[in-house]
Amino acid sequence: MNGIGRITKKIIKASAVLVIALVIIMMVRGFNFSAFMGSIANASTDNPDGTKIENGIQLVTTKLESGRYAPITVRKGIPVKWNIRVEAGELNGCNNSVTIPEYRLQKKLSVGDNIIEFTPEKEGNFVYTCWMGMISSNIKVVSDTSNLSAEDLPDTSAGDNGSNGQAGAAAIPVDSRTAGSKAAKFHNGSIPTDEVAVGTIVDGTQTVTINVNDYGISPAVAVVQKGVETVVNFNGEKINSCNNRIILSNYGAGIDLTEGENKIEFVPEEDFSFGCWMGMINGYIKVVDDINNFDLDSVKKEVENIDPASGYGGNGEDGEKDENGGIVEEDGSCCGD
Repeated sequence: MNGIGRITKKIIKASAVLVIALVIIMMVRGFNFSAFMGSIANASTDNPDGTKIENGIQLVTTKLESGRYAPITVRKGIPVKWNIRVEAGELNGCNNSVTIPEYRLQKKLSVGDNIIEFTPEKEGNFVYTCWMGMISSNIKVVSDTSNLSAEDLPDTSAGDNGSNGQAGAAAIPVDSRTAGSKAAKFHNGSIPTDEVAVGTIVDGTQTVTINVNDYGISPAVAVVQKGVETVVNFNGEKINSCNNRIILSNYGAGIDLTEGENKIEFVPEEDFSFGCWMGMINGYIKVVDDINNFDLDSVKKEVENIDPASGYGGNGEDGEKDENGGIVEEDGSCCGD
């Protein structure tokens, strides 16, 4: 019996040691698993649509283009930090403020990084637009961004706005939406110098004609003689919601255009820029002492280095500005009204 008792005690001790060892192993494994899961939760995860989840936040970066907003796809229920990156020259009077009706957000854009934050709580396709509703794109909210199909990609033609009643791209006339892309020569505030109009003086009055259509204004540069009564005819060949108002920077006023002749009269004393009220299409009036004796190449080089001040989106200091950057006319109305 004594021998059996001693064996039994040894077995019990061995079993106890084994149990303690197993408990320690399980605790260590459990700790390592928790740490592993924590590292996964805090890691950066890339999704096929280009979004990234980092520390529980969806990071999205898009690049602003002068006449286009980029669509994005995000995951429902996860906070979004969206960076709209703006390069110098891409901002204009139309695209410089983003409105997202679904999340009741509006963001004034500037050159550099522009951060917008929101949490999408429901799936769907939601339109965001410029402040005018002229440029629009979509925010697509899905349940899972890790396995997207073509059907999950944002639809840039319209949106599921619910009761917001906001106009999407489909509500904008096609000729207005495409005008910006046709006027490629005016991209980034450029003033084309391939054509230059020179005033014609008859009976003490000089005249210049500038054509206005979906492709911009042509010629975009006009040379007139100083001190001579001048008539500039903005000939409306095709008028849209961008080019339907021309702003004269030095005079703090504008003219509403219709198809056909649209004449302004003034006596030029100094150079000035002009352009559509959105600041997307710009031109220049060069004033010289003698229209029969000036250096055309020098005029072109000068214009190529000009930063236009005309229009709602101009960068210059000409004209009194309202709180949104628009030129206020003498009667108190804004060029965008």
